Amino acid sequence: MKRFAMGLLLLCAFSASAPAAPMSLDEGQFYVMDHVAMGDPWEPQFWVEKLGPFEVIPYEGSHNAALVKCFYFPGVDMTFIVNTYKNTIITWREGREGK
Repeated sequence: MKRFAMGLLLLCAFSASAPAAPMSLDEGQFYVMDHVAMGDPWEPQFWVEKLGPFEVIPYEGSHNAALVKCFYFPGVDMTFIVNTYKNTIITWREGREGK
């Protein structure tokens, strides 16, 4: 019985998958261009896992800056412009772009 329990413990320990590494620059940009559309939900944790950490940069557009935020992902050199009231992606831009 001990041998079975030990084998089960080892199986459980190795079957848990480690978080995937963030995408490379080209892979991440292609993924965003191909999969992200206006109105998609803004899920920060999902995007950090896919693209790496982000920086909040100043919004310089014509909408309410209290509701619209820009999230720049330096690892893939892309910015998401997000409506934080609706929690949706307004659009994305290549580079560090705040408008």
